Amino acid sequence: MTQQIADPVPEIATAPGRRRSWPSWLRIFAGGLALWLATVVITFLTGNANLIPAVILLGSFLIPATFVTYVFGRADEVVTAQRIVTAFVYGGMLSRVRDVYAVASYTPDQSAGVQESDGALHGGERHVVHLR
Repeated sequence: MTQQIADPVPEIATAPGRRRSWPSWLRIFAGGLALWLATVVITFLTGNANLIPAVILLGSFLIPATFVTYVFGRADEVVTAQRIVTAFVYGGMLSRVRDVYAVASYTPDQSAGVQESDGALHGGERHVVHLR
């Protein structure tokens, strides 16, 4: 007895005279790109630095969200929705750990320029030494 595997990408039936709509991942990408471009233009025209985090967040989330939507449309019994979400969450956590490590490795030592006193003369307080 043989099993037949269903086509992973079924054809979408359309009514006669109607055009097929864009795939959901392409609509998300186009909408997100338009929103990101609008935010960049508004930030540039107004000179409002408070909008820069919005530009960064929209830009950094657009491709991963589009890719997850693309993969969800092709999920099957091996690549399940649970595996997709798990990979998305773990990938996000690992990228944050990598970013923190990268920032910490390129940031100068925070203790440079700070001297501890012996406590006898100054009561154990810290003094900042300005190096020029």
